[in-house]
Amino acid sequence: MGRAAVYDLAHNIRTDKIGLFDIDLTPARTISRRYGGGKTVAARLDAGNIDAAAKAFKGYDAVISAVTYRYNPGLAKAAIRAGAHFCDMGGNNDVVAEEFKLDKQAK
Repeated sequence: MGRAAVYDLAHNIRTDKIGLFDIDLTPARTISRRYGGGKTVAARLDAGNIDAAAKAFKGYDAVISAVTYRYNPGLAKAAIRAGAHFCDMGGNNDVVAEEFKLDKQAK
């Protein structure tokens, strides 16, 4: 799903820059080259490190999470700290309910 999101964003004329983060820099770079249309910046990021994620998300309008759902509440908090919109592709209702609790902070 992450590759498809990168591809779609890279082919949108309103997209200027895409940050592609992964704990393993090799696939991030590969996906960046293959699907990013020259708009991607690949970097290493541990999705469990909220402070590092908040720093990585600074300067981006939106964050799309394609990691396993257990990281999404922390990543949502990091996006809020960075001032970015957040969307996850998780699908776990308990996790989504936890993210909904962040509504007031997000606004």
